Amino acid sequence: MVGRMRRLAAFLPLCLAIAAPARAQSEAALKDFASGLEPLGASQSFVQTRQGLRGGMTLRVYQIKLASKTLRAWTYEMPDGKLEQYQIAVQE
Repeated sequence: MVGRMRRLAAFLPLCLAIAAPARAQSEAALKDFASGLEPLGASQSFVQTRQGLRGGMTLRVYQIKLASKTLRAWTYEMPDGKLEQYQIAVQE
């Protein structure tokens, strides 16, 4: 267990370095999402298709129908209500 804790502790500075500019990263991520999704046009529907718990977080999965494609979005929400992940992909 001690060896495992030492390995985890070695990642702490990296985690702090990533978390520090989180606001700038969030704004950049929103711009990235917008630039990729805007050409697809307005959504025709945005429906939650699934919800469950995973690793203490709430997983929510959505289906987004557009004129030319169907996308899948999923989020992982922390117990405090903050989003840990928000991802979008083309649904096959």
